[in-house]
Amino acid sequence: CVTYGGGALDEDTDKELPCSAETEPVPMAKSDQTNACPALATSDGKEVPVCCDAKQLNTFVDSLKQINNLGVSKESACFLNFQNFICQSVCSPQQSDFITVNASKSTEKGKAHVVESVYAISKTFAKDVCNSCKDTSTIVLGLKLMKFMCGKYGASNCSPERFLEFIGSTSDEGGQSP
Repeated sequence: CVTYGGGALDEDTDKELPCSAETEPVPMAKSDQTNACPALATSDGKEVPVCCDAKQLNTFVDSLKQINNLGVSKESACFLNFQNFICQSVCSPQQSDFITVNASKSTEKGKAHVVESVYAISKTFAKDVCNSCKDTSTIVLGLKLMKFMCGKYGASNCSPERFLEFIGSTSDEGGQSP
């Protein structure tokens, strides 16, 4: 794991920033994993060690409600792919294979929290996530989800790179990341 647990609140968004960590994944209750990160659940019912704690998982589940509130079904390919995309970044036991912490900052209590990281994903995975959502309409006047998920580029000019750029952008940059 390169992150584990919450470290501090982002001053601009009040979202919790993950702690910078160099630790082994920790087992988590199967019920918590299955609901939030079905891609990490095993078919034999065994616990899978993960790089997130229960509080991070609950925050992750709450953040997915924003997409549901726009009318995106939990069973849709768009939702499931987006859920997996975020789940992997927060909880994957192989987190260190594709996430690099570029900068961290210590709190008064001495806990280091991540302020900058890089999430490396394959072009195929990025394209699959983006394409599964590109034609998804919302309940907001029937607007395409990508109008909300691709920032200044909107739905018509969205690409996998622009989609991911928006997802990783801070609030100062018009995005949703802390």
